[in-house]
Amino acid sequence: MTTSLHVKVNYPEAISLKKEVLNIEESLLKTIENAKDYNELRKREYFLKTKLRKLIVSLRNKLIALEYDMPKEDLSKIRRKMPIHISKKEIISKIQPKILSNPKIEPHKEDAIGKQLAEIRDKLARLE
Repeated sequence: MTTSLHVKVNYPEAISLKKEVLNIEESLLKTIENAKDYNELRKREYFLKTKLRKLIVSLRNKLIALEYDMPKEDLSKIRRKMPIHISKKEIISKIQPKILSNPKIEPHKEDAIGKQLAEIRDKLARLE
């Protein structure tokens, strides 16, 4: 046994309820878009972290190889004569172009969500 309940709503109230429903739909679609953007940023972050990790490992291996190839003499005398100063800026300027040369992740283009958002905005404009 099903019973149906009818509620009488006047016209201005019906329009305001319709606007509220459309605004809620619009905010939900924006939230979905933001979640997609967040996932894209997380993928990019993961890509950059793995690339940085690989660069650090290769640099470490090169340093180990260089240390192995260096003579095993007392280097303290040589260091006193030739102090080596490399600034952090020089190191960063050499590494940064390699890190930033990764393929860019394209932001998602207007898809079904964008079309739905446009439809909702049109409906809202027509109601006002």
